Amino acid sequence: MISSRIETAVETVTVYRRGARVVRSAVIEAGPEGFPAEISVPGLPLCIDDSSVRVRFEARGKGPAPEAREVRIGLDAAPKDSSLPPPRDEEIESARLAKSRLEAEIERIERLMEALQGLSVEPRPAPKAGTPPGPLPTEARITLLDFRRKRLEAADRDLRKKSEELDAASRKLEELEFRKETSSTALAAREHETRKSVVVRIAGLKGPAEAVLKIEYLVPGATWAPSYILRFDRLFSKAALSVRASVCQRTGENWKAARLALSTAEPCSWTELPKLPALKIGRAQPEKRPAGWRDLPAGLEALFADYDAARITVPPLPAPAVPSELSAPSRPPLGRAAAAEEPEEDEDSFEEEAESECLTGAEPAVECCFEASAAMMDELPPQSVAPPEAAPMRRSMPAPSMLSSMPPPAAAAGASMSKKGFARMEKEYAAPQPPPPQYADPGDLLAFGNLRLRGPDEPGRGKLKALSRGDALRDLPGARGVAGLEAAADWISRAVSAAQSAADAALPPGLARPASPDGFDYAFACDSPADVPSDGAYHTVSVREIEAVSSMTYVSVPRESADVFRSAEVINPADAPLLPGPADVIAGGDFLMTVPMGVVGPGGRLEIGLGVEQGVKVARNTSFSEQSGGLLGGKLGLLHRIEIEVANNLAAPATVEIRERIPVRREGDKEVEVEVSECKPPWKEFNQREVPVRGAYGWRVRIEPGGREKLLAAYNIRISSKKEISGGNRREN
Repeated sequence: MISSRIETAVETVTVYRRGARVVRSAVIEAGPEGFPAEISVPGLPLCIDDSSVRVRFEARGKGPAPEAREVRIGLDAAPKDSSLPPPRDEEIESARLAKSRLEAEIERIERLMEALQGLSVEPRPAPKAGTPPGPLPTEARITLLDFRRKRLEAADRDLRKKSEELDAASRKLEELEFRKETSSTALAAREHETRKSVVVRIAGLKGPAEAVLKIEYLVPGATWAPSYILRFDRLFSKAALSVRASVCQRTGENWKAARLALSTAEPCSWTELPKLPALKIGRAQPEKRPAGWRDLPAGLEALFADYDAARITVPPLPAPAVPSELSAPSRPPLGRAAAAEEPEEDEDSFEEEAESECLTGAEPAVECCFEASAAMMDELPPQSVAPPEAAPMRRSMPAPSMLSSMPPPAAAAGASMSKKGFARMEKEYAAPQPPPPQYADPGDLLAFGNLRLRGPDEPGRGKLKALSRGDALRDLPGARGVAGLEAAADWISRAVSAAQSAADAALPPGLARPASPDGFDYAFACDSPADVPSDGAYHTVSVREIEAVSSMTYVSVPRESADVFRSAEVINPADAPLLPGPADVIAGGDFLMTVPMGVVGPGGRLEIGLGVEQGVKVARNTSFSEQSGGLLGGKLGLLHRIEIEVANNLAAPATVEIRERIPVRREGDKEVEVEVSECKPPWKEFNQREVPVRGAYGWRVRIEPGGREKLLAAYNIRISSKKEISGGNRREN
């Protein structure tokens, strides 16, 4: 059956933390007899996961959509794509030669201009003493100067023209070299390269006039990292949040005008459901295997007993003719009649003969190891005995695994081998069979589509094994028809390793790989299509633009510094969390800084420090006094007074937050008392989220443009008059 080739285009791509899910689509038109019975989709990357391929049809118009009944993965030679190749070496060499010629022309013109500049009018020679000066060749001088001027002007025009051509040639050469350096790995395949293809058999050929074919598959070698842009106006009253993503992929195909979705999840993961073991009273029960697991049948080696016997004894030849590849023994088998005609050989001579045949390197006949007894020959059917004149039958020595599963030859009645010869043979060939390979992960044996049954001559025969990448490649339909299969196998190995290395590529400075906040995974859909070439580099794509509500607060801790810091507060307007990543802050079109951003949930508040604000000034003054207290003057009061003045020199109202801290006593210390005696305006206790601080308070005031605000606070420390605070009683400076 001839398959119709259908060209598809990348429609949507979901980029995970490692890997991506690609959806390709194409429109199929029905002919006079309906849809084709089988279609082929070529040009797919070699690194796709074959088990992840999904195919479906969507109807366009009236009638049911066709159904995909069978999907096969094969190899196919990809056609060339004229839009993808990088510049040829001949084109780059031609541009380099053109640049060299222009440089040589400019050098020649510059030398000519230097020579023209050297043309000068010779001064009038001095006359001899007592003689008048000679005639002056004015016309010749004017002609020379005019010639020099005209040639210099022409040379200057040529120099400007050649300089412009040299600039254009330099730009062209740089562009060609840049295209060659950054050329995509998804280049058009040459004749010896291969790609994968999907062959789909269609059921329901009669239907609408058109149908949409969609193919979905997983590819490794893709990753992404989030980043942001925060744009404020001049007054920091409005904000716009731009969510971006740096996408890196080396899958072997370019994503052109694809709708991207960025996910924090893994494309595939194994999760064991929790199982509650039952507590039973009674006889112990055998451990249950996981779903899909079946124990090997008992007596598996017994299934190969006949095969092993056929490998060691003389197999009966089919009647009536003997195949040309096989030949009969060189001497007649030892039946009763044949044994009577041949002279008897003692055991030692037979043993020496067998030993000499084995030592000389000649391939021994069957009889050098075993000879059938007369009783066994009587049981053979007449047609199974080969004629005496046939050529000798040869065979290779059976493997140790075959011999170990056989009964010893001495068990056969009438065996003519001596005990000494059999002991030597058993010692040399009857080695213990190596144990079959064990699988650390039973999940490999649950991938039924990738399992093959081991042959009778392989270790662990009769058991399933997982195919390697090379074996799976050779099993694909069309593998034998593709030229250079071995080269393709090497190329696919390099492609997969390169794709896996793209996921482990070094991130640009400041970026962080996406994570699952609070154990939940999210997907961010891009608002517009994007192009991501398969070059292993990070490309920035825009995810979405969101308007946000922001407010500016000016924070100062005058106890430590007189600087006032700007802090912008933005509420996350998205319905998904903002992941950790760098954020570029732009105010009024001017770039301010890049700040790191943590996880912010939907509706959460994002605080961004924007540096020092020179338009808001803070001054702090303190005073201290001591006074006695108590009935008998046994208490000493240490009165501290704090005065803070805030001035707003901005053109807009400013919300200023002033943070202060007063001493606190140790827990259990009853001899020290700390009391706030005065506070104007009232302050509130400040709870720091990062590191809790005891005794922290703060004012939050709004100051109009050009306005001033005074803040006052006083606290009293009472201690015994016989004691003094370590470091001095004065706490404020």
